[in-house]
This record gives sequence, C-alpha cells and structure tokens, in this order.
Amino acid sequence: MRTWLTWILTRWRWILRQLLPWLHWQTRRRRPPTPAQTSPPSRVFAQPKPKWVTHEVIRLKALWPQAGCRTLAHHFNRRWQSRRQMTVSKTYVADTCRRHQYLIDVARRKLKHRVPQSGMGL
Repeated sequence: MRTWLTWILTRWRWILRQLLPWLHWQTRRRRPPTPAQTSPPSRVFAQPKPKWVTHEVIRLKALWPQAGCRTLAHHFNRRWQSRRQMTVSKTYVADTCRRHQYLIDVARRKLKHRVPQSGMGL
C-alpha cells in the first residue's frame, strides 16, 4: 500500500508541476486590448465661433480697456444672446484678448484718433 500511495503522490506532484505554470500564466495574462484602446484617442472640439464674435469681443475690449473678461462676456451675452443665439464664456474672452492684443491696441488707437462727427450740436 505504501508503494501504491507513493506512486499516486508522485503522479499528482508531476501533474501539479505541469499545471502550475499554466495557471500562473492564466492569472497574469491580460485581456486583449479593445479597439478603442488600440486607436489613438480622437479629440472632439466644439465648432469654432464665427469671426464676427471675435471682432465684437475685440471691439468691446477696445471700448472698455479697464473691463475684465467677466464684464465683457456678460455684456456680449446680454446683447447677442436673444438676437443671434450666440454666447461667449469668460475663458473665450480671456483667450481672445490674449491672442489678439495687437488688434485691440490698433482698435483703441483708431478710436482715440478718429475725427468727430460733424453736425452734432451745431
């Protein structure tokens, strides 16, 4: 009986030695990547604002150089939300003012040096 028991134990040990690497590999194996993971992430951007919005923000900033982004966004939205269903955020106004600082300066210079309209009060 002892030899028979030894034979069974050695067989089980051999089977376990064969299975353990496979089980270990199965637990460490990762799932194959999904198609979303293999392709590079696509960026989804909103549609750009029309050009007239940028020009209007530049015009407002030229008229009110001391006004901040919140004030400009508030006045723009009050004026154009009901007419053209167009609104801007504070971030958009800040980015536009930062990118177009030269155009704002040119618009301010034109406002300062413009010729007054005739016929006013005469």
